[in-house]
Amino acid sequence: MIRRTLAVVLSLAPLAAAQGPARDVDRSRGAIPRKPPRIRWQRTLADAEAVAERTGQPLLVCVNMNFEPASERLAHDRYTDEAFAALTRGFVAVIASPDRHTERDYDDQGRRVPCPRFGCVTCGEHIAIEPLLFERFFAGNRVAPRHMGIARDGRTLFDIYLTNDLGRIDAALREHGKPATGDSPFDSAAREAEEAAYLAADAGQRAAILAAAGQAGHKPFDVIRLGLRDADPALRARAREALAAAATPAALALVIETLDEEAESTAREALLAVLDKIADDRPETELARRVHRAMLTPSKVVDRAAWRAAVARATPEPPPDPEEDHDARIEELSTAAAREGAGAEAFVALGEAAVKFARARMAAGRDVRFLLADAEQAAEQALARDAKDPRAHALRAEVAYLLGERERAAEHARNALPALLASDRVATVHAATVLAALAEGNTQTIYAAEAKRAAGGPMWDGALLADADAAYAVLAEHPAGTAAQAGAHVDLLGFLGLRGCARAALRQALRRHPADAKLHERFRSQVAAARGPAGWTAAYADLASSIDDRASVAWFAGYAELVLAEHLKRQGDDRTALAAYDRAIEGMQASARANPGYADSAGWYAALAACGRARVLLDLGDLAAAGSSIAQGIARAPAVAEQEDGLGRTPLFTLKQILARCRADDRADVRDAIERDLAAAAPDVWARATQ
Repeated sequence: MIRRTLAVVLSLAPLAAAQGPARDVDRSRGAIPRKPPRIRWQRTLADAEAVAERTGQPLLVCVNMNFEPASERLAHDRYTDEAFAALTRGFVAVIASPDRHTERDYDDQGRRVPCPRFGCVTCGEHIAIEPLLFERFFAGNRVAPRHMGIARDGRTLFDIYLTNDLGRIDAALREHGKPATGDSPFDSAAREAEEAAYLAADAGQRAAILAAAGQAGHKPFDVIRLGLRDADPALRARAREALAAAATPAALALVIETLDEEAESTAREALLAVLDKIADDRPETELARRVHRAMLTPSKVVDRAAWRAAVARATPEPPPDPEEDHDARIEELSTAAAREGAGAEAFVALGEAAVKFARARMAAGRDVRFLLADAEQAAEQALARDAKDPRAHALRAEVAYLLGERERAAEHARNALPALLASDRVATVHAATVLAALAEGNTQTIYAAEAKRAAGGPMWDGALLADADAAYAVLAEHPAGTAAQAGAHVDLLGFLGLRGCARAALRQALRRHPADAKLHERFRSQVAAARGPAGWTAAYADLASSIDDRASVAWFAGYAELVLAEHLKRQGDDRTALAAYDRAIEGMQASARANPGYADSAGWYAALAACGRARVLLDLGDLAAAGSSIAQGIARAPAVAEQEDGLGRTPLFTLKQILARCRADDRADVRDAIERDLAAAAPDVWARATQ
């Protein structure tokens, strides 16, 4: 069905569009051939067998490994040679290699990233197929390189390994290859054509392609993946419907990945139902089900909607009174608690007064251990009188939290939060602390349980995550919620692979705390993981549209561009680095204009960017522009001259190199221009550069 739909649009898109851009390669993982690979590999063993059934050709099973000499010769010479590739066309070929040559198999738009060593397949595919081939064909003998011909009836036609005579492979291919008697939608070339058609189509055509993909017998999951990453929400919804209709165990990884990327709860509900239908019994699948079900299950401890409503209605907590006599208040409450028959309430009041005094001393940087010890003792006395007193549990949770005893604090917070919601204290620092005690205590328990589970331990209770997520969600809007708590929430979600939820939580946190450096560090990490550092430019432009504090966003956008520029320079992409340095300067200047309080730090980093820009211009041969840029940078902030950048170079070092080039090229005009700018603005730097 899908092939009929594709006929309408197939001619509109080149085949290469389906593949997407190749990612940077870690050369330590194996050399990449200078010439493009030419063999048509199939993506999976199931696809290969389906193609062989339709075409009547035998299978060609190839095994390759990084750094093994014969494997390297094959990858660099045979697999890139058209004559050798022509011999393999008499077979249905698959390639197995345990080594990865790209960071990812798909880009952020869902486009495939072909392996640069083998082409056509992704690294994930040539890694995943190896265990299957080993089980089916290798008879317990794992060697590389290896070339096997497998007849339609399962007979081994040839099995060539442990030889330096690669001509034997050519001879076997000539002897046993057969022309194809038909084509197959399972063939990797046909699949590439379908993916190219989707990328070339308009919205209406894409919707039709996705509808057909959901019913297609050859399960075009990579077409569906493109829909799942489409910028159009309606098409993403169509893609989820297609995935639900087409899902088989072969789509398990895609379903989990899509769940992990999704933030909207209704979509996740539908995807979780698909996962439940096709799940296997592997621990990683059970973990995914446990995590996503927990995220969709309302907490029994924290009713987030009720908390948000209560906090919104509550009167804001007044700021602490700096003149309050804490000693007198504690003395008064101690006397009351010492009376015969004093109940839990008297000890709770005493403990709360001790915590209040402790917070005042903490704000002044003073020791509070003795006060927290007193508060803890008061909480224990209260619980001894009434083991279920919610205020006593809340006090105990707060004290344990401030003492760093996160798991014990969470236990008491569970007993306290339902009653705390019904009180008039929902908007206080005390309430926020009890919420944090639950959230952070559960987080710590999850981390510890995951470490044990990885070593064969049991699965942890999903209620831990449901409660923590709900508590963090309330803190995200609570008047006493902090950027650190928001960051801890993002970290927990990211740790569990919940990328979509982590992105949504971080965006919300940045809207509230736009000047928090650690949140911006997380933002850069998230974007780099999805799109690479080059994605920072668009990501910050998008972020700026949703945040009122333009000065903070501009500052961090400029800083990201500075880091990007150094990354690009390190890769040797000088012209793109130059543009990033320019954007870094623009961002810092925009920040200073929006908020003069940012002028000093913005000027410092703008100066660093100008000096880094000078180094790039020098390497590009534009000596006059390099001289102008280094002079502007140092004149803006002379102290920056001794500051190493991310490449380990100082502006003073770059200035000396520019002056040396002026002497070598007899460019006194450039040197004189630099001297005019620096002799007055930064005389000490000029003196060090010319001594």
